[in-house]
Amino acid sequence: MLLALVAGAAFGAAASLANGLSSPFGLGDDVPDPVREVARVVSLVLGPVYAWVLLPLPLGWLQRDVRSAAAGGALGVTAAVLAYYVSDALLAYGLPLDLSSDASALALWTAVGVPGGAVLGALAGAVRRRRSP
Repeated sequence: MLLALVAGAAFGAAASLANGLSSPFGLGDDVPDPVREVARVVSLVLGPVYAWVLLPLPLGWLQRDVRSAAAGGALGVTAAVLAYYVSDALLAYGLPLDLSSDASALALWTAVGVPGGAVLGALAGAVRRRRSP
């Protein structure tokens, strides 16, 4: 489960940072062009919905049983969503951390991500169990 939390948080923070660095506004204004181009590619890989939908699959695959696979998928997506919005807020405003402007989006994506992550994580765990001798 710890791996799911860490991987999810790293995914969310990386997506947020890549978005910030690839933008010509904000952070992206102060970075060299090669860094901005790499960040743009990372943003194109981690940003779309399909990347977030695929996230719980390996997290569920790594768990021992289907129940823990569901939990791993849900925890990973939850950590990713939280890390994404925390990173966005820190990059935009710095400390003290204020998530009030993102509260409704954070709640929405958590409400969608937790059951979706659980279902997809469980699916990956079930496929792995079925393939195992």
